[in-house]
Amino acid sequence: MKNLEYKIGGVQIDSTFNNFIVEAADEKTVSIYVGFGPGHAGAAQQFGLNPHPYGGYVYMKSIREGECEYFSEDKGGRIVGGGRCSLYDGKLILDRQSGDYGPIPREAAERFLELLLPELQNQGVLKKLGIKIRETMADPVEIPLDKYNPFWRQI
Repeated sequence: MKNLEYKIGGVQIDSTFNNFIVEAADEKTVSIYVGFGPGHAGAAQQFGLNPHPYGGYVYMKSIREGECEYFSEDKGGRIVGGGRCSLYDGKLILDRQSGDYGPIPREAAERFLELLLPELQNQGVLKKLGIKIRETMADPVEIPLDKYNPFWRQI
C-alpha cells in the first residue's frame, strides 16, 4: 500500500459525523471522498460517482463469491471501500466500514488522515463547526482480509 498515490477526491462536510468512500482510479491511485449523503451510496452520488445500483446486498454476495467490482462510469474508477469520518472529542477519526463497499485497510486510513486534516483546515470546516483537532485516529479494529474489496487484497 505504500506504493499507492493517495488523493483527496472531495470533501463536503456538514456535521461531525459523515460518510467516506474510496475510489481506485487505477491500481496505483486511490482518492477519498467525505460527504454527508444518506449512506455510502448517497455520498458517492453527492460527488457524481456512480454507486452500484444494488448497494450492500450485492457487495456482501459478491465478496463471498470473490467478485466485487464497483465502477464509477463518470470518473472512470471504482469504489473500493468506505466507512465513517468523525470529528469527535478533539479527534479526526476514520473508522467502521461501508455496508455498500466494505472497509479500507488501516494503513490506507492513516494515509488519508494525513491529507484530510489540512484539507479540513484549509476549507474552514473545523472553524465553522467549532472543533479543534488534537489527534487523528484510524479504526483500531482488525478486519479479516477476506472482508475487503479484492482491490486491497491484490496490492
